[in-house]
Amino acid sequence: MAVMGKLLWRMGTGIWLGTLVFFSLVVTQVIFVTVPTSAAADFLNAVFPAYYGVGIIAGIMAMLGILMRMKRPIQGVLWWVMGITGLAWLLVLWARYILSLMTHLPPSSPAFLRFHSESIVLNAIVGILLIGGFVVESWT
Repeated sequence: MAVMGKLLWRMGTGIWLGTLVFFSLVVTQVIFVTVPTSAAADFLNAVFPAYYGVGIIAGIMAMLGILMRMKRPIQGVLWWVMGITGLAWLLVLWARYILSLMTHLPPSSPAFLRFHSESIVLNAIVGILLIGGFVVESWT
């Protein structure tokens, strides 16, 4: 059970972090260079729900993996990994909520720009948390 839990956590977190890095550093950068701005915005509006969906599902996989590894109520390092993963997952839920608010706003509105900035910060924090989770989990 512990080996399956470790595999599930690493798969969930790896998929999640890989999606975050690829989408943030490649897709969003390339799309605005190669496609007209209005079409790029339409594309991103269509893709973002799936992007956050991957984070939500992969986060659940990762948390289930940690739960499968816990053999007793208190295991220090695994609780840290669970806390890091859970916090990252909650931030993805928050970012998904922000996205739902943004879809009804004009892109030039102050509220849209504020939400966009928040979502960038949230994604960066999630990425840092997931990398930190890998570092902490490697000690188990």
